[in-house]
Amino acid sequence: MMKDLKQLFAIFAILFLLLPITGLAESEEEGDEATKEENGKSMRYIPMDPAFVVNFSPDSSTRFLQIQLQIGTREKSVEQLIEDNRPAIRHNLVFLFSDQKPAGLKSRAGKDELRNSAIQEIQKIIDEEGGKGTVEMVFFTSFVMQ
Repeated sequence: MMKDLKQLFAIFAILFLLLPITGLAESEEEGDEATKEENGKSMRYIPMDPAFVVNFSPDSSTRFLQIQLQIGTREKSVEQLIEDNRPAIRHNLVFLFSDQKPAGLKSRAGKDELRNSAIQEIQKIIDEEGGKGTVEMVFFTSFVMQ
């Protein structure tokens, strides 16, 4: 019994000694994350609020499309260009979304195609404004057709 207590005490002593080492490792990882973010490596998400709402043609049984989205980039300069050119980006996306056919958006492939077209529209504005970075992704956070 006494031998078991000594072994248990030894295990706790070793763990107690190792705690500060693991704490240092965690703070180094946090520092690496901060450096990663400063270097523009972390994904930045720019919400495009309010949601986009467009009407479909009257001959369709589906009447409207509502999309909430966020733009993903890893570059601060692109993030700033998106903020500075929000009206132009929204304008182009409204026209892109209103040109869609409801049948094509019912499949995942149709939504992916729309997402890729949205990336191209946003990138076109960034390029026109002299931006050097890229929009990596458009995330549909809400997609409603009725």
